Amino acid sequence: MNNYEAFNKAKLVLFDFIEEWYNNIGIYSSIRYIFPDQKYENYLEELD
Repeated sequence: MNNYEAFNKAKLVLFDFIEEWYNNIGIYSSIRYIFPDQKYENYLEELD
């Protein structure tokens, strides 16, 4: 368990968790149930 002295520090840690872990791990129906990283890789391949 973490204790934060300032609300802004806790907010920053939560933001980092969501952006770096959750958004890259979770699958989403809007992108046909694939991982965001895979969607991005597919996009880059389409550009070639």
